[in-house]
Amino acid sequence: MSSTQVFIGVGSNIERHQNIRAGINALQQQVGALHISSVYESMPIGFSAPPFFNLVVSFTTHDDVFSVYQRLKDIEHPYDCRVTKEKFTSRALDLDLLLFGDAVLAHEQFNLPRKDIEIYPFVLEPLAEIAPNLVHPTKKITYLALWLAMDKRTVKQKKIAYSELLL
Repeated sequence: MSSTQVFIGVGSNIERHQNIRAGINALQQQVGALHISSVYESMPIGFSAPPFFNLVVSFTTHDDVFSVYQRLKDIEHPYDCRVTKEKFTSRALDLDLLLFGDAVLAHEQFNLPRKDIEIYPFVLEPLAEIAPNLVHPTKKITYLALWLAMDKRTVKQKKIAYSELLL
């Protein structure tokens, strides 16, 4: 069975240092070695709350997409302190399946590639950082080209080193 490269968006704005570290550690225990982007501190979009830390990690797996998705939900579950299931709300730990190889999939629980890649700078910039030459499976353009084309006039985020989270 061949391996598949997976990209996950990781975010937190509740005890974000602690929860990002815990999420990364849990992912490493579950899937092994991770390729980790820089961390981006970004202001919430669509609601008022403390800033988020966002990053993208990638790994390779022999598991199917549904197993990977469930593993992410299992890691997230102990951190799910949201009062509602609204999209725009604070999160202790959010793990979003962005890409599973070049899969294009519409499922009731998730879509691949995740549409957030094209919409949110806090997803696209770290993805372009760690996979600049990877081609979007439906847009047929690299993630770096998508990032360079994104309108950045309203982008409110700054890059920090992942190592700063370890302090």
